[in-house]
Amino acid sequence: MAGKKAFDPQQVLEKAMNAFWERGYEGISIEDLVQCTGIGRGSLYDTFGDKHSLYLAALDRYLVSGQAQITALLNQAGTVQEVLEQLFQTYIDALLSDPNHRGCFLVNASLETAPRDPEVNQIVQSALQELEEGFYRLLIKGWPVTSPGRTIPINWLISCWGPSSAFVSWHVESLIGACSKMS
Repeated sequence: MAGKKAFDPQQVLEKAMNAFWERGYEGISIEDLVQCTGIGRGSLYDTFGDKHSLYLAALDRYLVSGQAQITALLNQAGTVQEVLEQLFQTYIDALLSDPNHRGCFLVNASLETAPRDPEVNQIVQSALQELEEGFYRLLIKGWPVTSPGRTIPINWLISCWGPSSAFVSWHVESLIGACSKMS
């Protein structure tokens, strides 16, 4: 009969997530994970499987917690401009206040791991698609039903500055200005 775990798997996963987030997949060894989580190698393997499985679980934990925050921000009351300003300000503040300067775990995964790992690539693409759809819903909500002279399709606008685009920072000012004219 197996004994009761002497640790909380969610707390261990949180510690592993932070380690992967800070050091990347390649920058951390199993021994590093054992040290930072405070559990034995056998317990780590028994609970989470191999390093890759633990990384996937850590990335999923990050996405689940982040998705709830993004959804709440995108669904808040206000004009499109106000919602976008709040969303971007929240993320700018979070990035600037992080003493470890880790950036975004999703972006880190998309750059380091996704190009050579199909599972991570699928997770990254799915998360970016969800984020893009959230922006799409927000813009649709703020786009007038009858809009003479406005012929730019929303999906095209999203694809120009969406999260998978390299033009995000360049387009934010333009988007907020355009949205303020719509409101």
